[in-house]
Amino acid sequence: MYTTPKKLVIPEKCRLCPAICVIKVDVDKSNQHIEGSTEFAMEPAESNPFIKPAAETSGLDSSAAIDLLDGLKQARRPQLAVEMAAADDEFDSNQSDVDELTEECEGPLTLKGQTALGRLVTVTVCGSENFDQTSRYLTLQGHGQTQHEQAHVERDLTVEHILAEGPK
Repeated sequence: MYTTPKKLVIPEKCRLCPAICVIKVDVDKSNQHIEGSTEFAMEPAESNPFIKPAAETSGLDSSAAIDLLDGLKQARRPQLAVEMAAADDEFDSNQSDVDELTEECEGPLTLKGQTALGRLVTVTVCGSENFDQTSRYLTLQGHGQTQHEQAHVERDLTVEHILAEGPK
């Protein structure tokens, strides 16, 4: 059964890998959805601070509003159980992908270069040899023997004086 929050087991060397970050974002979104839905479905209706103002606005008495909200929460629970089971399966699939990508990986590949104006640009991509077989992380198939994939790009903005003075 799903327990929140689920945390991926990721080797330290691969924590900043763009491909792994995509998987982490998926898991984080799933965790947030399940946590929010669980909180709504399990929290007693009486403890909801909006129930009294909502009841007054709608013309219901507080006990009728609480009964209505309890009914909504009870109706949500079976659907939440199905979502939790699906999230659990998806988490297992994501962890399997992380394991496959990181199995023999030495960490992400980082390339550094300088723009014509002297600004340092650093690009990081997944260094795993298994990345090519894990095609769900490719953003777009390229032409022939190329592929388009996730990358992390950093531009050093500390050399703004170069822009003001011009390259030397």
